[in-house]
Amino acid sequence: MLSNEDLSRFLDTNDAWITSRTGIKARHIAPRKRTSGTMAFEAACRALADAGIEARQLDLIIVCTVTPEMALPSTACLLQYRLGLAEKGIPAFDLSAACSGFVYGMAAAHAHMQLGNARYILLVGVDTLSRVTDYSDRSVAVLFGDGAGAVVLKRTDPEENGILLTTTGADGSGKDMIWIDGGLNGRATPNPVVRQRLLHPHGRLQVFRWPLPACNNSSRKLSTCAACH
Repeated sequence: MLSNEDLSRFLDTNDAWITSRTGIKARHIAPRKRTSGTMAFEAACRALADAGIEARQLDLIIVCTVTPEMALPSTACLLQYRLGLAEKGIPAFDLSAACSGFVYGMAAAHAHMQLGNARYILLVGVDTLSRVTDYSDRSVAVLFGDGAGAVVLKRTDPEENGILLTTTGADGSGKDMIWIDGGLNGRATPNPVVRQRLLHPHGRLQVFRWPLPACNNSSRKLSTCAACH
C-alpha cells in the first residue's frame, strides 16, 4: 500500500493536495512476484467461487488490461491455461481500453451472449500500473496503482436481461495526454538495455482533468476516461 503520506516523503505534495484533486488516499502496489496474470487468476478464482460454478463451465474469458503479463500470449490465454481450460479450448482474449476497459469488456461480453455464443463469461479487469509509473513524476505517481477484479456473467432470458443498453465511445485527440514508452512500433530507444516503459503524462494531472467536461457533454458519449481511451 502506498499512501499519500508515503508519497509526500519524496515528492513535493501532501495528502490535502492529492485528496482535493483526485479523492485518492492510497493505492495498492503489487509485490514483484505478482503479475497481471497471477492477479487475474486470483480474482478469477474468487469470482468463480462466489458464482458457485466451476471453471469448466466457462464459455469465454475476457481480460481487460493495458499492462499484460507479456506481449504474447495474451493474459487471457495464460488465465485460461491456469484455470485448466487449455484442452477445452474456449476462446480467450485481451481487451486494451485503459480506464474504460471493464466497461468495454461488459459490452463485448453482452454482445457474445446476445449472439448465443456463450452462457457463462469470465470478465477480468487487471493492471499493474506501478511497473510503468515514474515515481519521481508527481502527475502520475499520485494517480496509479495495481489491482484486479473479476465477475462471472450468465446469459438469461431476454426479459431477465440485466444489461438493457451499452453506450461506448472514444476520443483519439487525447492521444498525447498520456502514453507508455516501448511499444513495438513506438517511441522506444533503439538500445534495449536503457529502454524504459514508463507512463508519460502531458501537463499536471491533465489526464485526470481533460475528460471531466466531456462527461456532461451529450455530444461526446464517452464510457469513462477519455484521456486514456
